[in-house]
Amino acid sequence: MQIEDFFQTVNDTNIAELVPQFYREDIQFRDPLVALQGREALIVYYQKLFAGVDAVQIVFGEHLETGDSHMIAWTLTLRAGRLNNGNPFHLDGISHIKYAGGLVYYHREYFDLSVVLFEKLPVIGGLMGWLKKQNRPDLSWQTV
Repeated sequence: MQIEDFFQTVNDTNIAELVPQFYREDIQFRDPLVALQGREALIVYYQKLFAGVDAVQIVFGEHLETGDSHMIAWTLTLRAGRLNNGNPFHLDGISHIKYAGGLVYYHREYFDLSVVLFEKLPVIGGLMGWLKKQNRPDLSWQTV
């Protein structure tokens, strides 16, 4: 199963069915929140993630491939109950995925955890936004 196909198809009702078609039993999974070993642990993690989500959409960007190793950029649009007052928010990230025998044995997610944890909170989120604006480089000299 291709990377894009899996993530466009998987949802709360088919996780247990699709994960074995995409991941090896000995999958090593890591994101900024967890480090997991094994397909069963990953199924439980995905089930917990989907349980709190009202709507999710992933748009894939650049996809770099070297043999069985893939790096793929993505933007996740997510709406989840209390998070961001129920309004959708966007999260940009990159996945590093490695295949062996047609199944994924290594999956690492890279994304800015502060977007999820801090930027959507009322007081802290405003402060984080202000800090980012203060530290943003001036690129006005660049031409497009």
